[in-house]
Amino acid sequence: MALRFRAETTSGTPITHQGRRRALVVCLAGGFITLLDASIVNVVLPASAPPSASRR
Repeated sequence: MALRFRAETTSGTPITHQGRRRALVVCLAGGFITLLDASIVNVVLPASAPPSASRR
C-alpha cells in the first residue's frame, strides 16, 4: 500500500511536476550562488588585508 501525497497551492490548484522541478532548480541555484559567494569572500578578504595585519 503506497501513500500518495497530493500537494496543492493555497487556492486549491494542484502543483505539477514542472512546478516542483522549477522550485528544485531555483533552490539548487540559490545554494550554488551562496557557496560561490562565500568562497570568493574567503579568498578576497585575506588578500585585501593591510600588510601590517598579517604580521601580527
